[in-house]
Amino acid sequence: MQKDSFKLSCSYHFEEIKKTWLELQKNNFVTVYQDYEWNSNWFKHVINKHLSTNQLKAVFITVYEGDTPVALFPLCIRKLKGVRVLTWLADDHFNYQGGIFNQTFLTELNKETFLSIWNDIEDLIPDFHVIWLTHQLSTISGIESPFGWIEQHSSPNSAHQLIFKHHHWDDLLKELRSKSTRKRMRNEESRLSREGHLSSKKISNENELEFYLDVLFKQREDRFKLLGIDLETNIESYKSFYLELLKNAVHEKEPFVYMMVVELDDVVLATILLAEKNKIIYPLINSMTSSEYHKWSPGDYLLRLVIQDACNKQVKMIDFGLSEDNNYKTAWCNNKTEIFETIKGKGIVGKLIALFINRGVFLKRKIKQSPKLWSWYCSFRSGKLGKVKKK
Repeated sequence: MQKDSFKLSCSYHFEEIKKTWLELQKNNFVTVYQDYEWNSNWFKHVINKHLSTNQLKAVFITVYEGDTPVALFPLCIRKLKGVRVLTWLADDHFNYQGGIFNQTFLTELNKETFLSIWNDIEDLIPDFHVIWLTHQLSTISGIESPFGWIEQHSSPNSAHQLIFKHHHWDDLLKELRSKSTRKRMRNEESRLSREGHLSSKKISNENELEFYLDVLFKQREDRFKLLGIDLETNIESYKSFYLELLKNAVHEKEPFVYMMVVELDDVVLATILLAEKNKIIYPLINSMTSSEYHKWSPGDYLLRLVIQDACNKQVKMIDFGLSEDNNYKTAWCNNKTEIFETIKGKGIVGKLIALFINRGVFLKRKIKQSPKLWSWYCSFRSGKLGKVKKK
């Protein structure tokens, strides 16, 4: 494979690359976070808010072999405290970042050719200080990611998946959870059932979507306050993003995005948004009540229902995305995937900034991978560290 057989195209408008994006994802592997519908709605509802304040400039690079597009890189330049940073378009808001590749091109690509192409890409993009490409999988459909050939640094979090070796729910539950844990789960479910009518459903009525989405974000807000976590910004933008995806999918036989809820009589105990692509289910965002029912783990009950549903659908895996190693989601996983970041400075100033960023990423990873340090950090964040209980 020779570098001279490829040419580059640069665009700053999302609409201009729609046809290319759809063509590339049609017969090649992409995660839900690289799907055109997902990204176009994200761009419409969330990213445009940044564009209006000139903090972000979208840059789409297409690689052609002859007249055929073989790769698309949705990038952007962000201004962070005066520093111009080249990142993936969605930055840290998506679990996985990366290019959209033609499978044959990716298979035949070698290090020398990719680095030559990437050098041309850097020359084509407007001035920036540092490259910081986060949340990248080390392999793409079993093939080594070419971005590991630029600069590879381990991310603070790892990705966790439940890979289905079979689809027998009862056997799977015994494999994943201990006997004592299964007993606790039965007791919690029984306790909830005694409080009223416990039910679950997939939201299939378009008129209900907005109500349950409001509940989801309200429950998250309440939980964040209890944990001492800063509230998410651009909440209304996120709501409109998810709402449009849900409304587009609600009438589809196999919806791209859907919502499941657990209720006790007319009280919403837990909610979860999920996406499904290429026989992989992606839990996107979830919430759980902060009421007295919280102690009986309705969120965990809903997650079990999601896994049972996945068994019935015969999916390949549930990809939980990025989590701390001691996160409750990892208790359901049987596979862990390392995620990497590409951090590279341009010029003397850029190299100094890259060094600073890399040190921060290294420290963050050390904290998150140490149960003791992570526990201390969570206590510090919630304001509980050093507090003395009143007698």
